[in-house]
Amino acid sequence: MYVYKTVRNIPVVALLPITTGT
Repeated sequence: MYVYKTVRNIPVVALLPITTGT
C-alpha cells in the first residue's frame, strides 16, 4: 500500500517541473 502511494507520487512530482518549465 505504502509503495503504491510512493510510486504514484513519482510521476506527479516529475510532471510538476515539466509543466512549470513549459
